[in-house]
Amino acid sequence: MPRIATADKVDHDALPEFLRPRHRAVLATVRVDGSPQNALAGPEVES
Repeated sequence: MPRIATADKVDHDALPEFLRPRHRAVLATVRVDGSPQNALAGPEVES
């Protein structure tokens, strides 16, 4: 598994296998006022 970010595209069926070794994620969004907001997230896939 790469130790850096990748731009891999993964379809829904392959998503669980893609996320299994990845236990950390960052959700990056923009607030209404335009400022950035980041949150640590734990990736999970529901069937």
